[in-house]
Amino acid sequence: MPRSNEDIKNDIIDSLARDSRLKSHDVKIEISNGLVVLTGSVQSYRAREAVEADVWKVSGVTAIDNRLDIVFPPGYRKPADEAILESVDRLLRWDPDLFLEKITAFVHEGRVILEGSVDMLWKKFRAEELVRNAGGVLAVVNKLAVITTGDVTDERIGQEITGLLNRNSALNVNTVSVEVQNGNVRLSGTVPNRNAFDIAEDIARYTQGVTNVDNQLVIKGV
Repeated sequence: MPRSNEDIKNDIIDSLARDSRLKSHDVKIEISNGLVVLTGSVQSYRAREAVEADVWKVSGVTAIDNRLDIVFPPGYRKPADEAILESVDRLLRWDPDLFLEKITAFVHEGRVILEGSVDMLWKKFRAEELVRNAGGVLAVVNKLAVITTGDVTDERIGQEITGLLNRNSALNVNTVSVEVQNGNVRLSGTVPNRNAFDIAEDIARYTQGVTNVDNQLVIKGV
């Protein structure tokens, strides 16, 4: 039997209240048929992600619309764009997986834009993950292109992904479809929970030759 909106909301409120990463927040929650809409504010980019991660752990949640704003706490001296850019450049330059990649960053009013290219899809998201942790960042726009090396056919990519999906106990490969065109992967079908959703997407992201993942999987929920 599906959980009621009220039960789901109460569990979310309890989960957020117990998370020590959320020192100060004003999160408003609306729920309809498993879709959770988050509005209000949190104190940092990391806190924004923490809220979403907490919500996904609640049974009955099938989708999240995260509209949370970032409002820095009183007394926090927000770095100037120049200082944020220095921090971002340093993080990218010192990362052993990214220091050779052609990445250029720009910052405007705390908003970081990443341009250039990487040779694997997972590196695109690794760069974004690093940048989010820089102090003063309000948002990240990831425009990095993925330019793969080597010659991996779409057929081979599809076989690799399907094989890995089939070997993962969290997934039922019979309910997941994989389509590949010019390195672009589309996942469709159903999965039982957010964990399975993430596992399927990670498998596709980490496969050699993949340039983009369009994850259209639907979480059935409980």
